[in-house]
Amino acid sequence: DYDVFRNGGVFSGGRCHCIFPHTGVECTEFQCVHGMSIGLRFEPKSLLFNKPCICTPSWSGDLCEYHVSEKCSNYGEWKNGHCECIGYHFGPHCQFVSKCVNGKANKGRCACDDNWEGEYCHRIICHHGTADLRNKSMSCQCSKRYTGQYCDACLAQPYPVSDYPECEKIKKRVVHLPREPKKKPIHS
Repeated sequence: DYDVFRNGGVFSGGRCHCIFPHTGVECTEFQCVHGMSIGLRFEPKSLLFNKPCICTPSWSGDLCEYHVSEKCSNYGEWKNGHCECIGYHFGPHCQFVSKCVNGKANKGRCACDDNWEGEYCHRIICHHGTADLRNKSMSCQCSKRYTGQYCDACLAQPYPVSDYPECEKIKKRVVHLPREPKKKPIHS
């Protein structure tokens, strides 16, 4: 008699038997070598939880199994006298980048398009807002008064607003004209 758990795990003989890389009481955790499992929060399409483990410093890889070496520009592991690069890095010291998400590769480095930053040009710059995690941060969630993919325009309002970047309601100026002194009636 056995129970089936998530990720193909089976409870039999008084203990849980998980399929690698899963572990834990109900097979919902990951066997992180040098790091902490994120468990059920793991979502490959997520911006923050797209890897099953949060690695301790100097370790990388899905299960934190690669020791990142300074010899490899912190983008690879030193093995058998050479660097084994991770991600989009390559070169004898993992010093070059092969892919730029929102930019162009130039001599092993990324030249980012406007409003993008990061080693792969993968982080959006939101001028008046924050990255929208629901769409892999390809746009921004703008604070009030702002709009546009990068929150770099004024939101249309039912009243006049000042130009970007202020985008504030324009207050009508009341102009007071000087009054003419009252004339005294002339009595005859």
